[in-house]
Amino acid sequence: MPTFAEIRERIRQILEAEDGERCPAKKLTLLCTGVAILARGDVDYFFKGLRSEAEREETHEGLALLQEEWLEEIRLVRAEEDRLRAEARQQGLDDTEAEKRVRLALVRDFFQLDYRQIRQQVQRVLSDVEDPPIPISEEALRTVCRVLCHLLLNPSGLTLRMQCTDPSLWGDEGEAQIAYMRQRFAAELELLTAETGRLIDASEARGMSDNAVRRMIETRLNREFIGKRRRRRPEC
Repeated sequence: MPTFAEIRERIRQILEAEDGERCPAKKLTLLCTGVAILARGDVDYFFKGLRSEAEREETHEGLALLQEEWLEEIRLVRAEEDRLRAEARQQGLDDTEAEKRVRLALVRDFFQLDYRQIRQQVQRVLSDVEDPPIPISEEALRTVCRVLCHLLLNPSGLTLRMQCTDPSLWGDEGEAQIAYMRQRFAAELELLTAETGRLIDASEARGMSDNAVRRMIETRLNREFIGKRRRRRPEC
């Protein structure tokens, strides 16, 4: 049974064989999203915000075509989800936790979100503290993203403590705050780790030196995740 990453690669190969050119990552992710939504039966997602009958009819036709052309990939995604759920339950997880694990694996390995998309995930987590969701300021979002960058690059939280002026971070209160961030944004940290690993592997395959890879990762984190364009290192 192929994994989510292997199913994504299968789709990429099919697209590139048909088009005769390299498939853009954005196009691949959009198609994988459609395949996953059909596999999960969440077709109402496609109709959100549609107002006219013409738009709904066009969407129906598109879904029918997607279902027909990617039937086997939809089946494979559904089978992999079922396998992961069964595995999670065997490990003692309840249905809610099992579904969280499946969703994370799907987003991490099948959608393969980039830094900007993971930033949007962080924003949604922050906004969903109330119902309806509350707006989050850009500066508040940047602050949280800076902290997550520190925890990505140094999970112990040492660099976060060293670059912050707040002495409370060195005590029990600080440890509790860092533990809270790790727990609340556990999924986003895993997504960051996965995307960073992909970038490192691709860069090393091109022959980049360790220092060049490190600078590239820091630059992209600052520009695409934190939202700062002229800083070379994540700052607290």
